[in-house]
Amino acid sequence: EDRTSEDAEGFLDIADELRSALSDEFDPPREAAPQTAPVTFEEVFAQFKKGIEEVLGEEEYETHYNLGIAYKDMGLFDDALKEFEVAAREPGMKQDSLSLMAMCFLEKKDFDSAVKVAQRALEEASEPSKTGFFYQLGEAYAGNREWSKALAAYGEVKSRDPSFERIDDILQKIRSNAEKETPLEPEAESDSGPGMDEMLSDLIREVEEMARESTGKKEEQPKSDTGRDPKDRISYL
Repeated sequence: EDRTSEDAEGFLDIADELRSALSDEFDPPREAAPQTAPVTFEEVFAQFKKGIEEVLGEEEYETHYNLGIAYKDMGLFDDALKEFEVAAREPGMKQDSLSLMAMCFLEKKDFDSAVKVAQRALEEASEPSKTGFFYQLGEAYAGNREWSKALAAYGEVKSRDPSFERIDDILQKIRSNAEKETPLEPEAESDSGPGMDEMLSDLIREVEEMARESTGKKEEQPKSDTGRDPKDRISYL
């Protein structure tokens, strides 16, 4: 408001010139506009990661850790795993990083890798932290349908913390699954009834017994019966 009308007019002229120049630069005629493909999320994210790698040092463990959490929340588990692997090099962040790595593998349903990470963590974890890693180990074994190993891992959780959330329900479910999928033992099947060999042996004994009885009756039959009507005779096959 303090400016003179002349200054204001000059300012407006400059603004008009800039607007005109920008319009010419960014609004070319439609027929001359180049046909370019839209930029995808993958391309933008690739550029973002490249920029992060250029400015982020390997020793910035906390930043790698936080970046891993962001990737995990976005469902980018492979990228998150790379960040947690770097963060795990810091002793003070190793347990949390390994736990999050196990979570990522469980989300990916890569249960074998989840087992390896949980076992790796248990080798160095403090006693209070082992309960959580045994739980993750149980999840991984259950995902692989290794029920006996899952029972052992969850049982370790219960022994360490009897009040662990839903641990009794989980153990009951695992036992139920194990019972449903346990195959019958061959011995158990044989006890259910006689086998084919035994049945054949009994049949042979019965036939032999019938043959002996037939032979004995023929020997006892009197000779005077030879004139009897053939219809009155009993023959044994």
